[in-house]
Amino acid sequence: MNTLFNFLKLAALLIYLATALSFVLEPLQAYSFILSVVTLILLVTHITEFILMKGKLDAFQEQDGQHFIKTLLFGFLHWLPLLMAQNKQTAD
Repeated sequence: MNTLFNFLKLAALLIYLATALSFVLEPLQAYSFILSVVTLILLVTHITEFILMKGKLDAFQEQDGQHFIKTLLFGFLHWLPLLMAQNKQTAD
């Protein structure tokens, strides 16, 4: 499962990178609108996820803002493994 999550995290980072590069590299400029829309949808979705999951994320010890940044970038790919590990510990 971790391999899949890491692959999806890499894919998310590549989408963000492609969006940024689409504004400066001519071959990607044809895709800048669709990349921007996809990135905007991801960011709005991830912000909503953070708001909904903030209470559960506060239970995990991390530096201020780390959960927000990681959820903003990766969404459920950040917090779902944390919750799954926590649930596994409580079940044991």
